Amino acid sequence: MSEVFEQVIDLTEAQYHQGYQLRLQFSDGTECFVDILSPFSEGPNILRFKAISI
Repeated sequence: MSEVFEQVIDLTEAQYHQGYQLRLQFSDGTECFVDILSPFSEGPNILRFKAISI
């Protein structure tokens, strides 16, 4: 019988990076950059939001 070990990884930090990107850090030491608009980049009204400067 094999044992299953589950590791819970928490989001420990989220910081603004640039444009519409966030830098995410996790409790296991990994980090990544995510573009928060990527799921919506094909929408017809997205151009007006991309024109907003931060």
